[in-house]
Amino acid sequence: WLNSPVGIFVSITGDIYADDGASGQIYKWPLNATTATVAMYVNSSCYDIFVDIYENIYCSLMHQVIKGSLKDNASITTIVAGSSTYGSASNMLNNPRGIFVDIKFNLYVADSDNDRIQFFQSGQLNAITILGNGSTKGFQLNNPTDIILDADGYLFVSDTKNNRIIRSGPNDLRCIVGCSKGSGPALDQLDHPWSIGFASDGNLFV
Repeated sequence: WLNSPVGIFVSITGDIYADDGASGQIYKWPLNATTATVAMYVNSSCYDIFVDIYENIYCSLMHQVIKGSLKDNASITTIVAGSSTYGSASNMLNNPRGIFVDIKFNLYVADSDNDRIQFFQSGQLNAITILGNGSTKGFQLNNPTDIILDADGYLFVSDTKNNRIIRSGPNDLRCIVGCSKGSGPALDQLDHPWSIGFASDGNLFV
């Protein structure tokens, strides 16, 4: 049972983490379990959830990203990105959606209402804009909602209101799906894609 869930994360071991927006909690269902435990207490819905390799759990809220530990008290959290209010400065976020943490614990945030992708180096509260509004790269974003870093270091972004998925690498930036920007049901079109994910064989699901 969940009430108004938004964020979800599945670990490599098959554990499921899901947000219960009504109660301000993130629940964990271990693989094959029928009951859940509270993994983290939050003060509103989590737009996205991420669990890193050291069992730290992250949640994107209305204007910040918080972090807790699955090994500690579920009530103990710290702010790792954003501030107490909305904004567009390097230390602020505006409705952040998708989040991703790499193996060096750097944080990538789809800063949706600021139309940009923010990169927070581990332990830093000031971000570098790597895509979208304020970036030196091309492709203006329109409400990006999800972000993934693959094993080769390529960044994939769900550019929701542009109805496309784009890929960014060290020397490469291109649209890969929905490149006309027009929404529709054709095989080469999308309509407000929200979440993206890779299967173990490298196929991309949207």
